[in-house]
Amino acid sequence: MKHKTIFLFYILLILTCYPLLFSGFVHHDTMYAAIRLWTESSYLDWLHSVSQIQGRFYMYIQGLLYTLPYLSKSFYYYKVITIGSFCCSVIFFCYLVRTLTSSTAFASMSLLCLLISFQITTNHSPLSGYNFFHLGIIIEMLSFLFFHNYLIHRKLSYLILSTFMFTVAMFIHETMILYISILFLIACNHFLYHKKPLQYSNYLKVISPFVLVIIVYTIAYFIYMYFYPPGYPGCQMDYTTWSLAKYLKSVYQYTISSFPAYLFFDDKYAELFHYYSNNAYGHEQSLWSIIVSMKVEWIIRASIAGYLAYYILSKECQIKDNRKFFLLGIASLLLIFIPNSLICVSNVYQNYAFQNERISTHMTYFSTFGVAIFFATIAYFGLNLLEKNKTTVLKSLWISFISLIMAFFSLCTDYSNSYVAHSQSLLRGKWSSLNLFYQTPLFNTIPENSLIYAPSLWHTTFSVYFRQVNFSGSHHALEQVNKIIPNYWEKYTYAMTGKRFQITNDINRIINHPPETPLYYLTYMQEDKDTKQYIVFGELSTYDDSLGRFFTNDMTICSYAKNKRFNINFSTRNSISNVRYDEKNVLSINDNHVNLIIDKNDRQHPMITARFQAKDIDMDSVLVSYYVNRQNYYDTLKYLPVFTVNSIIEAEKCYVSDANFVVGSSAISGASIESGEIAFVINVQEFGKYKVGMKIRFKTPLCYFRRFHMRVDERSYEWTFDPQFNQWDWIETNFSLCLPPGNHMFIFRQEGCCSEEADFGVDQLKVFRVKESSNKPLNDYTSTEWWKNKVTILNTNEKAPDGSQNAARLLFEKGTPHPSEIFRLYCRNISPGDQVNTSIWIWTLNKNVMIRLYLARHGDTPYEESHVDLSLNEKPQQFFVSHTFLQKHTCLRLHLHSVSQEPFEIFVFNPELSIRKKNQ
Repeated sequence: MKHKTIFLFYILLILTCYPLLFSGFVHHDTMYAAIRLWTESSYLDWLHSVSQIQGRFYMYIQGLLYTLPYLSKSFYYYKVITIGSFCCSVIFFCYLVRTLTSSTAFASMSLLCLLISFQITTNHSPLSGYNFFHLGIIIEMLSFLFFHNYLIHRKLSYLILSTFMFTVAMFIHETMILYISILFLIACNHFLYHKKPLQYSNYLKVISPFVLVIIVYTIAYFIYMYFYPPGYPGCQMDYTTWSLAKYLKSVYQYTISSFPAYLFFDDKYAELFHYYSNNAYGHEQSLWSIIVSMKVEWIIRASIAGYLAYYILSKECQIKDNRKFFLLGIASLLLIFIPNSLICVSNVYQNYAFQNERISTHMTYFSTFGVAIFFATIAYFGLNLLEKNKTTVLKSLWISFISLIMAFFSLCTDYSNSYVAHSQSLLRGKWSSLNLFYQTPLFNTIPENSLIYAPSLWHTTFSVYFRQVNFSGSHHALEQVNKIIPNYWEKYTYAMTGKRFQITNDINRIINHPPETPLYYLTYMQEDKDTKQYIVFGELSTYDDSLGRFFTNDMTICSYAKNKRFNINFSTRNSISNVRYDEKNVLSINDNHVNLIIDKNDRQHPMITARFQAKDIDMDSVLVSYYVNRQNYYDTLKYLPVFTVNSIIEAEKCYVSDANFVVGSSAISGASIESGEIAFVINVQEFGKYKVGMKIRFKTPLCYFRRFHMRVDERSYEWTFDPQFNQWDWIETNFSLCLPPGNHMFIFRQEGCCSEEADFGVDQLKVFRVKESSNKPLNDYTSTEWWKNKVTILNTNEKAPDGSQNAARLLFEKGTPHPSEIFRLYCRNISPGDQVNTSIWIWTLNKNVMIRLYLARHGDTPYEESHVDLSLNEKPQQFFVSHTFLQKHTCLRLHLHSVSQEPFEIFVFNPELSIRKKNQ
């Protein structure tokens, strides 16, 4: 190749690596290995235990190779190892293809196809983790090269080195044993095209050392597995549920995802791309989405890919024989399907693919090398046919077509890689912020063995894996690590600082802490789509168990963002007279709410700190906003005001129409704001049920009704109302909200009617507590529509058999195969370990009625229940059912279940429920 072409390939390689430059830990395995290596002296003992748990004897070698990127804690070292090993595998691939095919043009085309095919996924991938697999690829390719050199030069040392490299590769992953098929193809290629080929028997002798190694390896593998049965599901096989159809589907799924542009057109990734899309209309599976999201580096990379494809295909290629194309086609298909053919034997990988929970695996990356040879073979085979037919025009069209395809594939992979890599780079922010926080003078003043309550460090923000529970079926990496290393953040802090602290997300450790232990509270926050992030830290002065609130007299906010100017908003328990800021400035405050803009033009320190000292600062009320570009905007709107639940926010003539600002302060008097949403942050002090009301009027003509949309945190609600024409009108939501203590975001939007502008004013907003009894009459729940067709509740004024006037009669007309709710209790803060006890009177006038009574959670939390089987007669009986819940819930229900196909009726009376807290 000419120097110009080589230079362009290097540029293409750099642009391919560019999205990988900023990501850190993206898999729980990488986090797990790093923290083990940095904090434990018994790393080899851990490898021994992992090998036994997985039933894989080669884990001793793989585990050592796994640690290479983490021998240093430097991020730059990590990137040099991970990206450097990737680049080496790409270069070795090009050299191997050129050596085996004796064609520089074909090797160049294969390299081009490889570089435009690499796709960063949210699943396990050597591109973002598992970097030791690059070394496995390199070692396997070295084995192929030494084997080829042995056939050419007949030196025994080459065969020994090839066998040794092949053996080492098998100790990286068991799938490597299947690559012996490539050795057969190399031998076949030598037999067909070398001037002095060997006899058949000699080729078998040459292959025999590899076969012997595989036999010994396989025997050792199963013997080890016999003594140490694998507990890892990826090494298990359930013959009762295994099926050939699932196997073929999983192999196909994990293989097809290695083809370029697959992620761009995959529906599973559509939500991810839509969320991060720069396009105002979100992600669409069309060229338009790429065009409107285009970046300069995408255009450069696609242009280089198209140019190189045209240039390479225009040059002479040494491959002319159809037999060689046939061998290349076979080799490419083997390289495509071999990687996933062994792991898919496991039921767990079959289920991932069959249930569409995971579309690729760590072995999918290996298939990419086969895809590159496959596309290069197609390109040159088509070109060879056209050259033989001497159709110059069609040849030019074919070359142009392939060039455009290469450019299109480059754009599609750049599109998907950009968004996935961006989501993964955001994850690094948590570790980067903590590393900077550990370097602050504030952290150096914290006594060792202090107890730091930091639940936000375990929050899934958009995950290590980037919201993997949605995009791969896997759990969040921190959740996975926390199961194995519950004190992960303690170990990480010790690894980075050499100091030991107790860092926890268990509130019980705060409640039951030893009196002599200093208590601190840490909150980490990051914007979903941006690198803006901050840490709130302070020593706890008070924890109010009834409110679930944390208070401090000394709080520090550490901001890590490009914006050095930001708004800080927080509240105190009671009204205060002043607040000390950075120990020098005293702010006069006559309220319990502080709102301040901080502007520290400090370019030398990436993390900006602001210290506040006041009596009983509510640490959960802290909000930091970086949207303070104009002082007059802040003075007018006071971005995101925080209100307590019983307050009324008054604003005179606040008209809004079509943008996205925030309204809600009395300082807005007379303002006219272009907005389509009204947003508030409401501070709820107690766990309970709440309703929302507001006084509004419309600037535009009204239709007969209005539909309002409200989003509270992540939940959406809609309701309709019929206001007076252009008059102030008080409206209330027709549903109750169950809210725990803390800040909650309320966003209101009016859905247009008759296509008119959504232009309305807000005069008052009120969030008020709904009082309810724990023992409501049963008939209050008859409005539940989803079970009315199965059970009919009949009110009766007649005296019930037990003398009660308030009993309800439940008529089971068709029998009830599905649960039928008879009692529901909202807004109860059920914590793990709490015991719920219920009782209810039930009787019947029918004979021999058997029914089952359930106590269960209601809602979208993990299902839990206890039940009792009842035998009913005409004598009223009080039945009891209790359950100790293992999960956190906010809503409970009592329901009945019957499998009887005969109609019957029962009477129920006085359902009662009580909650016994774990610490009572």
